[in-house]
Amino acid sequence: MTEWTSPGNEPPPAERAGAAWAEPAQAWGPPPPGWHAPYAAPPPPRPGIIPLRPLGVGELLDGAFTAMRRYPRATLGLSAAVATVQQLVNLLIDLASNNIAAPGAGFSALGSVSGVLTAVINALLGFVLLGMLSLVIGDAVIGRNVDLGDVWSRLRPLLLPLIGAAFLAAVLPWLGLIGLIVGGVFLWVALSFTTPALVLERLSIGQALKRSWRLAVPAFWRVLGIRLLAFLIAAVIATILSLPGLLVAVSSFTNSIANGNDIHLSIGAEIAVRLSSLVASTVSAPITAGVVALLYIDRRMRAEALDVTLTRAAAPPSA
Repeated sequence: MTEWTSPGNEPPPAERAGAAWAEPAQAWGPPPPGWHAPYAAPPPPRPGIIPLRPLGVGELLDGAFTAMRRYPRATLGLSAAVATVQQLVNLLIDLASNNIAAPGAGFSALGSVSGVLTAVINALLGFVLLGMLSLVIGDAVIGRNVDLGDVWSRLRPLLLPLIGAAFLAAVLPWLGLIGLIVGGVFLWVALSFTTPALVLERLSIGQALKRSWRLAVPAFWRVLGIRLLAFLIAAVIATILSLPGLLVAVSSFTNSIANGNDIHLSIGAEIAVRLSSLVASTVSAPITAGVVALLYIDRRMRAEALDVTLTRAAAPPSA
């Protein structure tokens, strides 16, 4: 069992047995006056997908892609499950909007009620996936084998709190956008680490929200910039993977215009668009989730010297 407990939220002794790491270690103090290292310091250990030290932007991105390459069943499997739910819910929203609107209204702009509802649900599912993949990333950082069944057994008791925390982390930034764009962006950053903190530190919903705030706000601009960069990279990949469905949709629209019919998608084109979107979400979602999970770990290494604790946890047991 992997634990990432924070100060003041340690589990009972029975739950701590066999944990990979407990409370974060204190950072090493400065060397005594007059002390000189006789040789260069050794490089930081790298038992898993990242070196155990504060990370640069390139290392955060590389760690997310490395996790996907090394653990495709866990990362892409969880992502595919969430993406399937996402497409089914979006389809239901589109069908419901079509029942009261003109044909094709399901493909609505963000300014419509169905468009906003779709965006909020997608954000909710994105935070749920982030929480799920945080367990995978946590094991991958210290080089442990990642088993999807084990991940699910550890995630199952936290599923309802995870959904609740994901709902708040997804909805509160939208409420901020209604009042002021700046408020929405601030909350989007401040609540970035809500679900990683909940599943890795096994916190309550309220504790996870506070924990995310305390970790993200002091490094607001860095967290914002890295999240936007990861979002941009994932969006480019998703667009490329969605091209087959988009081409089919354009062909369907062209045929409708040529035949003098109302502009709408055929059933075949609708299926093609949904399938291409499913593939695009499955591949792109772990990129953003992986970067945010690693950014959470990076913030804890910088603020709490978590790398010292992880180094001990990753070390082989002494004989």
